[in-house]
Amino acid sequence: FVMVEKEIIEKLDMFITMDNQGDDEYKQLFHFILLERVQSEPTLKDTGSQFIVSVTNLLEKLLDYRQVYDGDENRDKRMQCTFNILNFYRENKDKRREMYTQYIKKLYDLHTSSRNYVEAGLTLQLYVQLLEWKNEEIHSEMGRPAEQQCERKEKLLKEIIECFDKGKLWEYGIPVCKDLASYYESHHMYRELSKILQREASFFTQILDGVAVPSESGSEPPKFYPRQQPSYFRVAYYGTSFPPFVQNKAFIYRGDECLKLPHIINQLTQEFPEAEILKSNVPIEESKKYGPVQYIQISGVKPVADPKNLFTPDQNVPREVEKFYENNDVDTFQMDRSFHNGKKDPDNDFKTLCTERTTMKTNHKFPGILQWYEVVESKTTTFSPVATAINAVNSACQELDVSIELCRRSCSENNMKDLSRQLNGMITAQV
Repeated sequence: FVMVEKEIIEKLDMFITMDNQGDDEYKQLFHFILLERVQSEPTLKDTGSQFIVSVTNLLEKLLDYRQVYDGDENRDKRMQCTFNILNFYRENKDKRREMYTQYIKKLYDLHTSSRNYVEAGLTLQLYVQLLEWKNEEIHSEMGRPAEQQCERKEKLLKEIIECFDKGKLWEYGIPVCKDLASYYESHHMYRELSKILQREASFFTQILDGVAVPSESGSEPPKFYPRQQPSYFRVAYYGTSFPPFVQNKAFIYRGDECLKLPHIINQLTQEFPEAEILKSNVPIEESKKYGPVQYIQISGVKPVADPKNLFTPDQNVPREVEKFYENNDVDTFQMDRSFHNGKKDPDNDFKTLCTERTTMKTNHKFPGILQWYEVVESKTTTFSPVATAINAVNSACQELDVSIELCRRSCSENNMKDLSRQLNGMITAQV
């Protein structure tokens, strides 16, 4: 089994995805018949059983992939299925390099066609990790002709830098620039070194100033628009008629600065036209989870920063840098739901107002090679009316601290307006 595993898996991949052979019944027969046979043979029991389970796992992923391969409306499903197969080959990429790189290319192409530049760059990095700075020739791969390994790595690193620049993920582009700069310096390629160092410097500038947009007249200095942080949503799929890879599962979606709730609803409606969209974050009834009707529940969530990415006040780190690490390199999110405990007091809305906070953890950090990852852990905590009020005051004070610090650094008209608005809301609030 070990000797022929690679050949069998490659044939199976072609058999399912290209020849359109096999179905769920075939997968079950393959599993039960062969597993029974190998377990009856002492010499095959261990390696044979492991092989059959592995191939059955791949069969399930390939059948899902084939089912959603066609149609623009299935783009996100196709990405998810490609990601699932890619992870299968990734576990043993040295023995399955050809299949591994094939699905890297497929996922990369899906991202670039959808303008998911951040995810495209991170996907391409998976392949670059397989390359070294060697002069030996490497065969055609990833749709690229045979060439020296160092040349291919150099070209791909430049593509990754372009992806991160377009996706405004400059923090991730800086280490790639450093990698190229180190190579250029060690090989005395000073012209290329100068270019990449200038590119790296521009990334540092953009982190602090944002994107420069030239004036229409051309005579005035360009305007700088600060980078907006990504938005995150929880999307849960309830109902037995959903595909197995999303059925009764919850995912966190990462969107760029332009992604809004109506856009995500429109996309999901195209993918699942029969599904009913639930915009409330009220827990769904158990009966709906196991019924034939499709329900999709969508709600906004806030990222919870990784403690190791937070800065202490004495470090005096620019707010633009702090905001990035508060919203990126994260895998924990929280969602709050307000409700009244008991009868609502008509003279005091806050007397019975409680908060139910759900903290969720995903199986991968954002940003990643997908725009969404599955929620694998979930914990719910309930806050009393007093605790809810304290949390609200603490949150407002934190926002006020940020606005005060921004005004200290720059007393611009916009910063002062924001601070005045917040103070008016706190000191002379009508409520």
